[in-house]
Amino acid sequence: MAAYNVFVEKAVFKQLKNVPEKDYQKIMASIAGLANNPRPVGCKKLKGRPG
Repeated sequence: MAAYNVFVEKAVFKQLKNVPEKDYQKIMASIAGLANNPRPVGCKKLKGRPG
């Protein structure tokens, strides 16, 4: 069971509509992986934003 919930806005799916299927699957797997590890190795906090 995941430690966190990840919600994806409808706008994200619209923006990814034209991405090739292979890349789309990788992107969605990465997003889903954030539920288990919200701060993966190599991630950087966006400056000027909380969290």
